[in-house]
Amino acid sequence: TARRMEQEETSTMADQEPTTTQSIPATLWTVYRGAVVHCKEDVHTLQVLEYALLVVHAPSGRIVCLAPHPRASLPLSGAIITSTSSSAIHTVPLESSASLSESEWNSSILSACEYQTLLTELKAFCGNISLSDGVKAAQQDAREWLSNVSLSPTDKEKIAGELAPIPAVQIVTVPRGCFLVPGFIDTHVHAPQYQNAGLGTDLPLLPWLEKYTFPVEKQFADLEYARPRYEKFVQRVLQNGTTCAVAFATIHAEATNLLADICHHRGLRCFVGKVNMNTNSKDYVETTEESMASTRAVLAHIRSLNDDIVQPIVTPRFAPSCTADLLGRLGKLAAEENLPIQSHINENKDEIKWVAELFPESKSYTDVYEQSGLLTERTIMAHGCHCTAAEHELFLSRKAGISHCPNSNFTLNSGILAVRTLWEKGIKVGLGTDGSGGYSFSMLNSIRNAIIASSTLNIHDPSLKSITYVEAFGLATLGGADLVCMRDELGNFAAGKFFDALLVNPHVDHSPFDVFPGDSVGNLFQRFLFNGDDRNIQHVYVKGRKVK
Repeated sequence: TARRMEQEETSTMADQEPTTTQSIPATLWTVYRGAVVHCKEDVHTLQVLEYALLVVHAPSGRIVCLAPHPRASLPLSGAIITSTSSSAIHTVPLESSASLSESEWNSSILSACEYQTLLTELKAFCGNISLSDGVKAAQQDAREWLSNVSLSPTDKEKIAGELAPIPAVQIVTVPRGCFLVPGFIDTHVHAPQYQNAGLGTDLPLLPWLEKYTFPVEKQFADLEYARPRYEKFVQRVLQNGTTCAVAFATIHAEATNLLADICHHRGLRCFVGKVNMNTNSKDYVETTEESMASTRAVLAHIRSLNDDIVQPIVTPRFAPSCTADLLGRLGKLAAEENLPIQSHINENKDEIKWVAELFPESKSYTDVYEQSGLLTERTIMAHGCHCTAAEHELFLSRKAGISHCPNSNFTLNSGILAVRTLWEKGIKVGLGTDGSGGYSFSMLNSIRNAIIASSTLNIHDPSLKSITYVEAFGLATLGGADLVCMRDELGNFAAGKFFDALLVNPHVDHSPFDVFPGDSVGNLFQRFLFNGDDRNIQHVYVKGRKVK
């Protein structure tokens, strides 16, 4: 069944004979039936549902509800895997869904019991969940329709024990052995460096920038050069299951606008940042006035797209690339326009020494950003491997967060971030690929390297407990949502959030791992995290739209 999925056409209920006489609106709801895996409440707790109904409000792309299938006899909690420490993982066995026949599993219409379950949930969604004004407007027709829906005793008798269509509902069946997970959130990536992935790993950070990175980024002044590279970047990250990226572009406004346009057309949720750098580079540099003017131009262009999945972000490359004046102006701009901020911090010891020489009046690397107004609740700082306790306190007081980039930290010999230490202090942490400092643009690679990095710290200091596979997955989903200040919008399948999701198929032809009789969804999920790749990511959804 899984291998036939690409050829199967999903049915739209509006095209079928309804059981009621009301006028039927365009498709309002998409119902995904099958297995679901997500971090239900925090990055430490995983929920596995073998067979559930996940309902999405089509006009808004928001999740209506996640409910167990009425035939599955499972509580909503399903199987819970907790992971507060490396030695505290346990699994509650799942009920078998084998009682559902193949025809029931793959039916393109809902049974009577599913009908009743979903009707209740949809009414609750329209009446009880408070969403944004845009979503409320999109739901007006739904409210009117649902307020008029009623099932007479005759209708109930007619559909009892039969398969009955629900008007305006599209059914998408997740085949047995496949499952849905939330989309990955890459909280730190360099889009123009995609062509350098896997190259130039022989140098530490500062000489690496001069030899490999700046010469490539400089060429993005030419849009004909930039276009195919940005198109390939967006294509690759979507293929790898990234549904939200926090991306650095280059100093060029037109090329940055191009990246935003491509994300808009392809459906990649992306924070797009025009890089600011006015010093300490031989020939890849801009003046302070050019930097501010081009930043404002990009801000205006992205807002003109009128697309909430593509957002601008203030992007000083890192403190050594900017004068104090430019940093201060960027901080003021971010405050005036309520913009998110991204940069680098405490990645490499030579970098830290250089910052101290460039900004002798500052108490620390973190204090440079603090003095410039660039350390806020919406700030994402990459790396942070060598932050002091005092700097952690400053992060916490400003509610700023850190993007953990383990692949890059290893590849450029920069350091290792103690993730659990940040959690214990209450500091937000997400996960990033940092391509091309990291040689892979896949978040699966980052998940694996996060586990390895944590285990490496534990080997040298047993008091630093390793993070688990559950927590590494949590970093890539719910942790990322926290870091981009979209906890109420992304990261899991809670009602009211956007449906940014991956459909994972362990059975796909040429899968990098095998499936064995008796494998549970939980086992397949673990195999996917450690051995899977883009071949297993069969479909990708952003805001309810299928983009792969």
